[in-house]
Amino acid sequence: MKIKLLLLALVALLVAGCGQKATRDRSLDLTQKSYGKLIRWNEFERALKFLDPETTGSLTPKGVEWERYSQIKISGYQDAPPVAETDGTVLTVVKIELYNIHTLKERTVIDRQIWRYDEKAENWFLTTGLPKLVE
Repeated sequence: MKIKLLLLALVALLVAGCGQKATRDRSLDLTQKSYGKLIRWNEFERALKFLDPETTGSLTPKGVEWERYSQIKISGYQDAPPVAETDGTVLTVVKIELYNIHTLKERTVIDRQIWRYDEKAENWFLTTGLPKLVE
């Protein structure tokens, strides 16, 4: 009888763990889609809310760099499937196509995004900052 109870408890823990992972995976998917939409529509200021609170200050563009974000327009945003890293973070590589509204010069930027899950906030945060789109 004890073995059956032990097995039942073990199965319950495994199911709970799988459910938690599925919820976290779904949360990552929704977070990345929301962030991607903001970048696609040049909503960089709104995208700042996705930055990791632990590093936001050091990664937020300032001054002239921030002003240059208004000079570009995104024409393409393609993300690859996320890859789980051994430290619990997730890496997503994104190809961003853009052009400068003044020079009409087009270029492509590869943005390596690292996302961290915050257990306390139950939310994913971008640890690598906004994409480096300005030269």
